[in-house]
Amino acid sequence: MSKQLEAAVDAAWEKRDGINSATKGEVRDAVEAAIAGLDDGSFRTAEKIGGEWVVNQWLKKAVLLSFRLYDSVPMDGGASFPGMGAAPWFDKVPLKTTGWDAKRFAKANFRSVPGSVIRSWTRVAGASIASRPRTKLCSRTIARYALSSARARARDGASSHIRSWVPPTPASRTDASSSTPSGHQRCRSSSLLRVSSPPPTRRK
Repeated sequence: MSKQLEAAVDAAWEKRDGINSATKGEVRDAVEAAIAGLDDGSFRTAEKIGGEWVVNQWLKKAVLLSFRLYDSVPMDGGASFPGMGAAPWFDKVPLKTTGWDAKRFAKANFRSVPGSVIRSWTRVAGASIASRPRTKLCSRTIARYALSSARARARDGASSHIRSWVPPTPASRTDASSSTPSGHQRCRSSSLLRVSSPPPTRRK
């Protein structure tokens, strides 16, 4: 079955310029079957065969082809502002848990914490917890903010003391050209600039 799908996806890839949201038939069926296999874990974009990792390029092609098969649509879930309404998302990939009920979640056997976003074709292992994304300030960002605050307080006549500064080591950063997808710096909890004001002087 997978060999037939692979051949169908490869053939569709060669004529991808003519594929769009109006495309039906074998091409759409093959792409959707490949996506469904990625979603339930029966297919993997990379797998270990004979002690070596092998990338299934045809599955990567199926994902890219799926972007051509669907148009972007407004999606509920964004923030809202009083008097202005909601701010929907605009995307062409449905979320994995769209339309799920308690029984479907029980079958999948994973928790989806409020705020988490799981796109379709994402395999989530059982007994997992999908958490919401968290924004973390890296040490240098914290340091710059704290140092600028200390300087501003000094200009205003308030005394501030820098207690300690542990500079980040090269190991605490990830170069943008590395294999890390985001390319962002990694943060260390020890690399923080701690600024505090001395206790107020008692008036005599």
